[in-house]
Amino acid sequence: MFLTFFFFYKKKNDIVIPIIVFFIIYQLLIFINSPAPTSRFLAALFWMTIILMMFYIGEDFKIDYLICEKILITILFISCLICWYQYFIIITPEKYNLGIKFRVDAFFQEPSYAGLSFYAASLASMIKFFYDEKKLKYFLLFLIFFFTAILTLSMHIVTFFLTMILIYTITAFKRDFDFVKKILLFLVSLLIFLCIIYLTVHIIDKNFLENLLTHYFKRINIFDLETKSLSLLSWLRGFEQMLYSLRETYIFGHGLGSTGEFYFPSIYGEKLTDFGVFELTLKDAFSLFFRLVIEVGFLLTLILLVLIFTIMKNVLRETIKNKKNFNECIFIFVFAIVIFVGSLLKEPNYARSSLFVAMLFLSSFIKKGKKN
Repeated sequence: MFLTFFFFYKKKNDIVIPIIVFFIIYQLLIFINSPAPTSRFLAALFWMTIILMMFYIGEDFKIDYLICEKILITILFISCLICWYQYFIIITPEKYNLGIKFRVDAFFQEPSYAGLSFYAASLASMIKFFYDEKKLKYFLLFLIFFFTAILTLSMHIVTFFLTMILIYTITAFKRDFDFVKKILLFLVSLLIFLCIIYLTVHIIDKNFLENLLTHYFKRINIFDLETKSLSLLSWLRGFEQMLYSLRETYIFGHGLGSTGEFYFPSIYGEKLTDFGVFELTLKDAFSLFFRLVIEVGFLLTLILLVLIFTIMKNVLRETIKNKKNFNECIFIFVFAIVIFVGSLLKEPNYARSSLFVAMLFLSSFIKKGKKN
């Protein structure tokens, strides 16, 4: 690690390396009184340091976005085929969603992660379809990825629509009445799109639609005090853990690797205990945002979010002016943004390759995100 720092220091003599060194020293000092086990602390420190380095040297990354796009599409298309095979042959529609092992996941080991990747690819395909001379290929890819994502029953359908709204708002934003009209038109179009999805799924399989709606409603109804959804209970406990960390440490956090390693009062933790799954996602807080606030504090988490938003805003507003550059990178960029947003909402695991790759892609856009 220190050899790596030396290499970067010789390559670029600026303030970033001292900031990274300060972050590591600061975390080591916190670790002295931190409840985090050594193994978890070192793993989290390694992950955070690598992420910081990515953004430091991101403008020097030589990434062929079109090749990466082809690789992603190929892998995810094969994964879609496996998902449909699992649905019809291995699980069968009659047994579907009778338990987490009765949902499709392809290579992802968990339906939620699979759904996030498929929704990311579907939104990337849809946006590229509208901007790449309406190529039918991307519209078909959108349909394949989107309906396979629905098949996973992943709650990242929320991520899909939130990111879509965010991207549209950034690209269309102007301080005039025309912007308001565009937003209203967009929301109406979105409503029509949702109705089409509802009718399509209803026509294909009415029972699956009922199963789907019940599944979603159980996981978004945060006001149901008697909920038995383990996912919702785990997410709410992660929220409680984050609030407790803010009260105890203000903006500084408990230190890397500390999530779930300290006592905090939790109503939802008691309910999970009643179900015999107290340890479920306790040590990752069920949300990358919750986990970052708990471990590195609200201030550093906010700085990271501002950095990502700035890159997103500048890339979307500047790159879109150059049609060739936009078509080359927009698929990868949107895919990475959706993965990041989805992770903030409910995918907290540092070790997931999808999150790591997304951060790598995003860091490569730093130079492109700088205004000319």
